[in-house]
Amino acid sequence: MPPCVGHFDDYARVVEDMEVDNFGVWGGRLLLRRLGLEEPPPSFSDKAAALVLAHNEQQLASWWRSENLLHQRVLSFAEVDITIGDAQVSGGRFQQNGYQGWRPKEDWIRATTLPCNALVDRSLCSENQLLAKLCEDIAQLCPSQGQWPDARGDLQLYVTGAPCLSCVGAMWQFHLRFPQVRFRVKIGKELTCDISLLS
Repeated sequence: MPPCVGHFDDYARVVEDMEVDNFGVWGGRLLLRRLGLEEPPPSFSDKAAALVLAHNEQQLASWWRSENLLHQRVLSFAEVDITIGDAQVSGGRFQQNGYQGWRPKEDWIRATTLPCNALVDRSLCSENQLLAKLCEDIAQLCPSQGQWPDARGDLQLYVTGAPCLSCVGAMWQFHLRFPQVRFRVKIGKELTCDISLLS
């Protein structure tokens, strides 16, 4: 993996050469563990799974796209407690995949074009958007990125389904920007949709 955010084009080239988008749940978990991104405790994972299911049930209508196509939904939920000097970002946050009316002002987290689905905009993955929004929130409180490596705290992330390699790259970029933040990731079950409830 690239040793700094500035070398992240190297990651994109490796992914392109591998000709793979995703290693699945088992492979994704193994890769994250090799990167030092361990799983959060069961207390968080169980709570996050319940919160994601409840959130999903409240947002059933958004499974449909405007073209009357069923949208494959991925949800991420994070609990954040990060401190930089006198600034603090904390609380829980959800993020759904797809365009939700927001784009980051800067490329805090760069998406990686994947070889098997090159037309998919990976910056709209739930993990990428959640981490980019978190960077933007931190930037508003602490504009000097030179202080970001001194940030301390915890980030626990729950995602429904195996992250694609662009999202693994997004997680690694966040870790590089905030190396002293304890970042843990749980790969949960994919969301399913009962179409009869959407009519």
